[in-house]
Amino acid sequence: RTLPKATANDDVAPGQRPDAPTSDRPNIDTEPRDSGCEIAAAVEFVSASQRKIGFFESERRPVDPATANTLLCEIDALTALVAGAQCPTCREQKLGVREAAGKRKGLSAVLELCCENSDCPESALSFTHTSRRTTSAGDQGTSARFDSGSSRDSFAVNVKAVLAARAIGAGHDQLSRFCAILGLPSPMHHKTFNGISKKLHGAAMTAVSKNLDQARNFTKDAVGGRDVPVMFDGTWQKRGHKSHNGVGTVVSLDTGLCLDFEVLSNYCHACSIHRDLGEDEEVWRAFHLPVCEKNTDCSSHAMEPAAAVNIWRRTLSYETPLRFTSFLSDGDSKAYTAVCDANVYCDTSIDKEECTNHVAKRLGTALRKLATPLPRGEKLKDATIIKLQTYYKIAITSNKDSVRNMYTAIWASYFHCCSSDGASSHNFCPAGPNSWCKHKRAEALGEPAPRHTPLLTKAQGLAIMPIYKRLTEEKLLIRCLHGKTQNAAESLNSKIWLLCPKTKFASRTTVETATALAVLWYNEGHRGFEKVLEGIGILPSQDLATHGDHCDVMRIRKMNLKQT
Repeated sequence: RTLPKATANDDVAPGQRPDAPTSDRPNIDTEPRDSGCEIAAAVEFVSASQRKIGFFESERRPVDPATANTLLCEIDALTALVAGAQCPTCREQKLGVREAAGKRKGLSAVLELCCENSDCPESALSFTHTSRRTTSAGDQGTSARFDSGSSRDSFAVNVKAVLAARAIGAGHDQLSRFCAILGLPSPMHHKTFNGISKKLHGAAMTAVSKNLDQARNFTKDAVGGRDVPVMFDGTWQKRGHKSHNGVGTVVSLDTGLCLDFEVLSNYCHACSIHRDLGEDEEVWRAFHLPVCEKNTDCSSHAMEPAAAVNIWRRTLSYETPLRFTSFLSDGDSKAYTAVCDANVYCDTSIDKEECTNHVAKRLGTALRKLATPLPRGEKLKDATIIKLQTYYKIAITSNKDSVRNMYTAIWASYFHCCSSDGASSHNFCPAGPNSWCKHKRAEALGEPAPRHTPLLTKAQGLAIMPIYKRLTEEKLLIRCLHGKTQNAAESLNSKIWLLCPKTKFASRTTVETATALAVLWYNEGHRGFEKVLEGIGILPSQDLATHGDHCDVMRIRKMNLKQT
């Protein structure tokens, strides 16, 4: 039998007292209060998602209810709607609605109100576009026929369709299939799709630039200075470290907000298919350079360090100058070494912090690759390794800000798991009636010592001791004092590749658009999609605002439930 499940009257995970408050659980005073409000405040949990979205609450403004929503409607239904009306010319009740031939622009069409009486001199009584055009400053025009704006401006429905496709990780082919199933014509030519995508890229980059500036201001105020501890993580668009696109992100350890990102690509399709033009080569390169998708020559392995160096060099040129003086990343990251070698802050050093999840995973990896041979039948099982890994992580996170306590708790979990009736070893276990160790609890309460249920045999304990010695070195534990993880960065990464799936190739512009949308979504919720539409000249609909508010509320509620 392995260690029993943690309860108030039995063993809990080594390193944590059953009644001790964790970092996510406030210590609630059990004495009666005069007001129930104080108790309610004590048990009110604020998740990271709620805190981040709350920073931008003042940015939210109500959507005009008069803003038109979009409905799908068959033309026959419109004809039935006007069938009972009289034609103002011939006075016959033969009105109908039809689509004007040859005037469709993507998903936008021109509808005509016509009289089907062959003797009527008026073939078309009136017409209207089914969508407004996009113009600057969100002004979509006031014409009742939706015909205002330049012929070079995109129709709003087409822009919304492209943004919707990008928001679900779809491309032109998937959008065309979606429209065909709904009975709609092909949305637009793929070149038009790419052109609108570039407009959305510009609007998304403008919106995220403002958002990042605000996030840095909030973080500087929260920290109380310009020296900010951050986590950095690199991610790639293709699995297997053969990706042409890589993304580096920086997230504040204090506020949880994304503060900056960098997208690198070593591939440009136009360059790959281009042939030397001889004398005209320089002219071609001069025109192509501003739109070239390639912005680095480094390999996929080198993208993470390169992205980190680029971000750290930008910090002093921010509108709100910051210094990222604490660097949390996974242990095998080369980015930290690259940033230190770049000597960005001259005499100011950058401290290395460890992700507690990655440190705990090192223990699990080392135990699975145990070099010392064990007797037959005593190989470490996965369940045992997972428990040891969990106990190790709890010992770290429960003793933040104290290397000595962290060290003692880790070895307490080790010796507790090795202890047996013939060789009791609970010297490191905390004493007292509230100890997580049932043997120390029994000793404090004057009860008979319970029987041992060792998790490890003697041979197993001796075999893994060198691993514990290596993973309890002082220099490693010092880097774990924050007790932080890279979960926030991993959450942001998942949003990026949700908007730009790893299963399909994408250009740098597409990855950059997805990253900008993901950062907006991560920092301030679904309101970010509304800002992109506003930036390109489209007023968000009431339905979009309602959907965004609902998703943000559900996101906050879900995270609050996880914490409780």
